[in-house]
Amino acid sequence: MDSSEQVNLFEIVRRGDSAKTAELLFRGTDPCARGARNEPLLVAATRAGSEDIVELLAGSGCDVNDGDESGTTALIAAASKGLMRSLAVLLFFEAKPDLQDKEGRTALMCAARAGEREAILTLLSYGASGAIHDQNGMTALHHSVVEGHRNSTRSLIAASKHLNDLDREGNSALHFAAKKGDSVIVEVLLEAGADPNIRNVSGCTPLMLGVAKRKRKIVELLTGSGADVNFADTDGHTALMIAAFKGDKAVVEDLIRLGADPKIRDGKGMTALIHASSKGLRDDSTATVRGIGEKYGDEKFLVQGASHETQNSEETRIAGTPDYKEVVKTLVKNGSPVDSRDSIGQTALIRATQNGHTDLIEILIEGGADANAVDHANNTAIAIARTRNDSSAVACLEKHLRLRSAVPPTAEQNAAAAEKKLAGAMKSRDEGGKTPLIQACATGDLAIVKLLLEQGSEVNEKDFQGSTGLMIAASSGHVEIVRLLIQGGANVNYKTLQNFTALLLAIARKKSEAVKVLIEAGANINARIKGMSCLMLAVSVGDLESVSALIKAGADPNETNHRGQTAAAFAAAQGKKEVADYLGELQKEKKQRPKGVRR
Repeated sequence: MDSSEQVNLFEIVRRGDSAKTAELLFRGTDPCARGARNEPLLVAATRAGSEDIVELLAGSGCDVNDGDESGTTALIAAASKGLMRSLAVLLFFEAKPDLQDKEGRTALMCAARAGEREAILTLLSYGASGAIHDQNGMTALHHSVVEGHRNSTRSLIAASKHLNDLDREGNSALHFAAKKGDSVIVEVLLEAGADPNIRNVSGCTPLMLGVAKRKRKIVELLTGSGADVNFADTDGHTALMIAAFKGDKAVVEDLIRLGADPKIRDGKGMTALIHASSKGLRDDSTATVRGIGEKYGDEKFLVQGASHETQNSEETRIAGTPDYKEVVKTLVKNGSPVDSRDSIGQTALIRATQNGHTDLIEILIEGGADANAVDHANNTAIAIARTRNDSSAVACLEKHLRLRSAVPPTAEQNAAAAEKKLAGAMKSRDEGGKTPLIQACATGDLAIVKLLLEQGSEVNEKDFQGSTGLMIAASSGHVEIVRLLIQGGANVNYKTLQNFTALLLAIARKKSEAVKVLIEAGANINARIKGMSCLMLAVSVGDLESVSALIKAGADPNETNHRGQTAAAFAAAQGKKEVADYLGELQKEKKQRPKGVRR
């Protein structure tokens, strides 16, 4: 067949002229002919929706699994268009349901994207796998949820054992449902067993995304299924901070009632109160920490190049207008530290003044905010208001300062002020968010640590990376400080933003004495970092003392890593001979020991 005849043949097929196609096939036309972009005739017929011709070609001996240059097969094309007759014919002629195109998409994924529920059910009945991931790590279920096809999604959920599969960015189907604000699918996924606490690569949980959508129903469903309200993403943002940033009074109240901690600071040192006092304005200036607006603002998000709105006027109507005044009142009332400072020394009052929010200035002052507090540039709130020529903010602040100076302080007030000043000094932070206690733990100054604890310094205070004094002391090997902090009530199982515990940090730095003290104090020996257990971490750094201490505390030497290696095998592979020999001896002893006799 010459090129002109081939072009004519493809035109006939695309027109859906089944009689002419049958005639040409009878006369010996090759049913496996290819057109532009290496497109098989069968694929062209399927794309054109010419189901009679699809049946003719499939029955004429052409390869039903052949694809064009993009890898699209006739089955993928039929699934995308919901051509049920063609789908049945192709499957009858042994089309492979799990073939993938060049982007990794299967027929099931394409049917899911198009919301073709009947095609989905047919493909599943022929054994199509819902566990396959495309180039972006997405499954058929992910595609269906993203496109908002509820009936298709229900069918995929009912047939799936992979509800918690993640895409390349670590998003589960529940993440996508929460991000779309689809409470119906969120509920169906949770009822089917989806994990509400899965984090994506940015540390975001479905709860954070549901809060960002201002979907109170989603928040209720997720928290009712065990979502942790105090989880923080990799930049330290919690669900409460996001709700405060959004001005969502109802969700802020719900989260606090469920145990959300208003004292937590993000990677910029900002509390939920500081976010609320910024009144939803973005602050994305710090390069090392993404701003909350960048991650949870009302912009579009992209999935495989397709744009999806994350907010619309109907959602705003349902959720209500943001109410920052009530959010600030709620946070202050529930113990948010009113004079807490961010990484550049700004308090909620300074932030509200900087952004011209006079209504919030009054609430913060009534809540006890210090009008004389200065940021790292030595600016007070009133100085900032004057620089901005904000007459209403200046008037509000001057009124407060006049009232305060008009009444001489009593002895009790002076004592309280001194106590507040001392407390403020103990809570002051350097650029990394380290308090004096954390700094003393880092330098190993036992006397200063003891003095600060006696003066009431908060033992579990964290820096902007989520590290406590105990973590710093443990990783530095300051064993006496570790003991002192534990006696003072330090939590041995707190985690940094990167999920390190004090024990994991001590093991990583080969501080075996600190490891022993932490284990004795109840540190979780089963904690993991990036899938690696405490024992495997100790093996990897070759710390025999820590390995021994962990095993004596109950760590399982027979556990395997992601490569199926036991601790002994891993030690040998890593060239840690001393550790490998010790673990090998343990295995020998266990084999020789009579049953029921413990070491």
